[in-house]
Amino acid sequence: MLGFLGRGPRPTIQLTLAILFVFSQLTSVVLGLKTTAGSPCASVCNRDSTNTTSSEIVCLDRQYNSTLKGTHFQECVDCQLRSDFFDTISGESDVTWGLYNLRYAFTSCLYGYPRQVANISSPCVVSCSSLQPALDQNIENPSAYGFFEWCGSSAFADVVVIQCHECYNLTTNQIYLGNFVEAIRYNCHFRTSPGQAFPISPDNIFTQNPLPEHTVSLTDPPKDDSGVNLPVVIAVPIVCFIVLVCALSVCCFFCIRHRRKKAKAREEREFHEQWNTMALASPGPGAWGQYPAQASIMSPAVWGYGGYGYGPGVAFSDNNVNDGQAQCVGFAKSDFDTIQPAVTVTSSSTPGSSEQEQQQQQHAGNGNEGQAQAHAQTYFPPPPGASQHPPQHGL
Repeated sequence: MLGFLGRGPRPTIQLTLAILFVFSQLTSVVLGLKTTAGSPCASVCNRDSTNTTSSEIVCLDRQYNSTLKGTHFQECVDCQLRSDFFDTISGESDVTWGLYNLRYAFTSCLYGYPRQVANISSPCVVSCSSLQPALDQNIENPSAYGFFEWCGSSAFADVVVIQCHECYNLTTNQIYLGNFVEAIRYNCHFRTSPGQAFPISPDNIFTQNPLPEHTVSLTDPPKDDSGVNLPVVIAVPIVCFIVLVCALSVCCFFCIRHRRKKAKAREEREFHEQWNTMALASPGPGAWGQYPAQASIMSPAVWGYGGYGYGPGVAFSDNNVNDGQAQCVGFAKSDFDTIQPAVTVTSSSTPGSSEQEQQQQQHAGNGNEGQAQAHAQTYFPPPPGASQHPPQHGL
């Protein structure tokens, strides 16, 4: 009996310890991740708790598909990143809490902060160690107005993030963590607007295919790769046409001006040549007869008979030499007609003196013949149509 009693309690104690161990493992799985109050994702994320803790995080890729904690985490974050729910009162959105849960999983697995999840040796700890000061900010006390203050930290530089991402891409069992940090980096550069879903699909994050590095926003409209600016394309031909028209106008102006100057110079040269030819030809015989305009200027119509005479010569009378007879004298020219005796101008005679007057007239006529012969080369004949009788002048 004593022996029986002495051996009896041992199986009971071992069974009790085994039951307590299994129960402790079951109760340690608390399914709960932080999300926006009133979100449609609350039924997926807040099954047992409303806060994100290290007890809900897994670090290996296969655990997201093979364990209860991993599948719950993936389902919750998938719902949050696809949701466009936004609380205008608190300023929280499902996308911001989904990115927070990714950052929480990355710091817990890599840095053991805020608590150690698993003791996994990885070469990427060294490559990603400089990111810790930025990623650890407000990780235990998140706020809707301080979700992305750490994005501006110098510790979260693109060069270091890319280096860390590439390191995880080379692993075989932690590619998910590399996709987590790349998704976080994208949102720091291209912030998701409230009320919009995250532009990177969760299917591209929870996969062993490395997430590509995005350098442009996925929500902006695609730009033309040719880099052609439509207003510039329209304006350049118009400006070129205007410049071409102006250039042609200026060229035409100077060309016409040059031709006019050249034509004017040619006319002046021809005029001077003609003038010189005329000057050389004017002294020749009969040259004066080539200019009928000169005869018209010298015609009696211009000078009249009531003046000093007619024709191109000079009419005068000399009472001392010619006894009052009129005489016409022209310019010196050769090959012209000889002068004709002028008409004797006589005054009224008295009876008894006729014989004396006849002698004087005969004497004067002889003198006029000799004078006419002396001036044969100096008389211009009267213009055609003019009267053959010169005007008589008073004594």
